[in-house]
Amino acid sequence: ITNDGNIYPSLIQKYSKVDTKIKNEFDQIVAKYEQAALNVVAKTDTDLPLEDETGNWYAYTQESTLGNLIADSIREKTCGDIALMNAGGIRAGIKKGDITYKDIIDVIPFSNMICLSEVTGKELLDILEYTSSYAEKGGSGSNMQISGMKYDLDTSKVADYEVDSDLNLIKVNSINRVSNVQILNGDKYEPIDLEKTYKVGSISYILVGGGCGLNCIFGNKKPLLEDIATDFETLIDYINSLNGDLSRYANLDGRINIKR
Repeated sequence: ITNDGNIYPSLIQKYSKVDTKIKNEFDQIVAKYEQAALNVVAKTDTDLPLEDETGNWYAYTQESTLGNLIADSIREKTCGDIALMNAGGIRAGIKKGDITYKDIIDVIPFSNMICLSEVTGKELLDILEYTSSYAEKGGSGSNMQISGMKYDLDTSKVADYEVDSDLNLIKVNSINRVSNVQILNGDKYEPIDLEKTYKVGSISYILVGGGCGLNCIFGNKKPLLEDIATDFETLIDYINSLNGDLSRYANLDGRINIKR
């Protein structure tokens, strides 16, 4: 396509020939990174599946063991009070045994940066009410996996919020589905304080880009810390810090108690 907007077949034919030198250099680069992707970067003694036996993605509708692992890795990296990870950012499971670089990239393939921001207790409650409204049959990538907190969710109740035509949250009118929100303080859970400010770790897609419809929460906030590390480096570091012992993630630990 030229500057005048027209397509000239003769030009396409002229420039469609393969440049052997460039192709060889490109193939060498690809081969180098394909080999690096096979390097073992961690180990695990526990399977962390993406899907249930029917093929549904766990994290789209509920708490998941893999989601808990990823959210915990973010909270550990940021030293935040809590952490959020959207289900849609989790794209593969982890099998017991050696974990390669490629395995980690398959799990979280979008190369998001880990960031730290702040939310009030009221804003956090709004986030949970809105994003958990997707925790129905089939679910959605906006359903959050969490760390440093727990709550009860009644999916039989109707969420009351307003969104624009692009499903960006405008405001939450009332908290109907989410209750008993507890924030971890040391080794004990405490009731959420709606006036308190909490440090929240998450990915740049959410905290910088306002993804999952949360621009009204994070769009005008400057993160406390940006570009702390990539999400996949964060997950690798966390698994290695546990020496591959992910037995604590073999089962759910009740972060999201769902009543359907």
